[in-house]
Amino acid sequence: ANVPAAIAFLRAVRARLGGDAALADEYNEHALAQLGEDEWLMRGFVRWNQAAADWLAGRPEPAERGLEEVLAERRAADEFFAGFLAMRVCYDLGQVQRAQGNLDAALATYRQALEGASESSQPPHLGLAHVGLAQILYERNELTAALDHATRGVTLCRQLAYTPPQATGLAIVARIRHAQG
Repeated sequence: ANVPAAIAFLRAVRARLGGDAALADEYNEHALAQLGEDEWLMRGFVRWNQAAADWLAGRPEPAERGLEEVLAERRAADEFFAGFLAMRVCYDLGQVQRAQGNLDAALATYRQALEGASESSQPPHLGLAHVGLAQILYERNELTAALDHATRGVTLCRQLAYTPPQATGLAIVARIRHAQG
C-alpha cells in the first residue's frame, strides 16, 4: 500500500467535501506525485477526485475532460464497468454534462453505463445510472420511463453507502407522482 499517496488522496477528498477546491487540487497533485505507474486504481480515484474538484470550482470543461479520461482508461483496461468507481465516474460525468445543458450527452453517458447489464444481474452501483437517466427523462417530460428508472435506481441505491443518488431518485419519484395527481 502506498500510504503517503493514500493519505494525500483522503485529505483531497476531505477538502473537496468541505468545499475547498483549491486545497483539494493541492492534495490531489501531491497524491499523484507519490504514485507509481502500476498504481492504476489509486490513480483513477485521484483523477476522479481532481475532476470533481474542478466541477466544485466552477470549471465544468476540465471536469468533463477529466472524467472522460478516467472512463477511457477503464475501457482500455477492460475494467470499464466492473465496479463502483467506473459507475461513480459515469454518474458524475452525466451530472456535469447535464449541468452544462448537454442532455443528449448525459443521456448517452447513462445509457452506456447500463449497456451490458442484464435484468437478472443488477449490482447496486447500477442504481446511479438509473437515477441519472431518470433525471434526464424527467426533464424531457418522459414521465413513465423516468418513473421506471427512478424506481429501479432507488431500489438499487438503497444497498449503497453513498446516498445522494438515492435521495435524487426519491425526489424524482415524488415529483412524478405529484404530477400524476
